[in-house]
Amino acid sequence: PPNERKIMKLCEYAAKNPLRIPKIAKFLEQRSRKELRAAHLNYVKIITEAYSKLLFICKEQMAYFAISLVNVLTDLLESKQENIHILGCQTLARFIYSQVDNTYARNIESLVHKVCTLSRQQGVEHSLLRAASLQCLSAMIWFMKEHSYIFADFDE
Repeated sequence: PPNERKIMKLCEYAAKNPLRIPKIAKFLEQRSRKELRAAHLNYVKIITEAYSKLLFICKEQMAYFAISLVNVLTDLLESKQENIHILGCQTLARFIYSQVDNTYARNIESLVHKVCTLSRQQGVEHSLLRAASLQCLSAMIWFMKEHSYIFADFDE
């Protein structure tokens, strides 16, 4: 992406100044809502990329931004646009794979039903969405195995 360097700078700044992470996360969350309302897919992509990099670079400080990210994921998965759903599934899978314990299990669990629903979309035109949601479900299975946790809606 064209903003890769800026995203990295933001994440490096966050890593050096962990107490600033809640403010950064709040900004990203608010900006995400604004860009979703305006249907600016490229900006939404940049925001999800920033969160993905935060998950990687600031893993130890996840507590500072996880709830904000879950709020963004909820918005993405509840969007009307399929390409936004795909971004949501991909970012949720990254979030799940970055988990080291059960801290956010209930937050992830709250999204299981929506991901299951997305994975059942029929037709060739929905193949990318189906693939992304199935990858997300695969991450959920990994999480349940890894952390001995069963998501309530998962038997769908």
